[in-house]
Amino acid sequence: MDSVEIWNGAWDTTDEMAMNKWDALLQKGSRIPAIGSSDSHMPPTGKGGSPIGSPVTFVGTANLTQAAILSAIRKGHVFVSEKPDQLISITFGKTGIGDEIRTKKAEKLKLLVTTQNYPEGSILKLISDGKTLRESPIGKNHSEAVEFDVQKSTYLRAEVRDGKNKMLAFTDPIFIVTK
Repeated sequence: MDSVEIWNGAWDTTDEMAMNKWDALLQKGSRIPAIGSSDSHMPPTGKGGSPIGSPVTFVGTANLTQAAILSAIRKGHVFVSEKPDQLISITFGKTGIGDEIRTKKAEKLKLLVTTQNYPEGSILKLISDGKTLRESPIGKNHSEAVEFDVQKSTYLRAEVRDGKNKMLAFTDPIFIVTK
């Protein structure tokens, strides 16, 4: 498959199960990109409006053609957030989400993680091999350099969750390959 949808509409237990299944595939070496989507099979209830537009899938491409967007999704240049103004990035120099870093075993990498427009009390999680490596409380705008000690080929991805552990955003991984 070219990608897998793991978040649809309001975050719920089925999305959490899909996230866990996707992360298990990543742990086995899969590089299937994850996306989010919204659709509705009912008219808006009036209580919360239409679910259309939440979550939002951001695709990293300079060209807005259909071919370029699909190519960027296949490459995993994707992050998904609950709202269109909520942004998240992981970079290592010019390497970003969906890319690959080639490095030596036992080398330390310094990654920059940046978030914008998340509510106070949100938690940034960095995840590798199914484990949370680091949790940081974040405010509206946050930027931090994170040292990552490479012991083997792996991946690193990020999530932002609220104080009740509801997903607010996630990134596809950066893949780290040891020589």
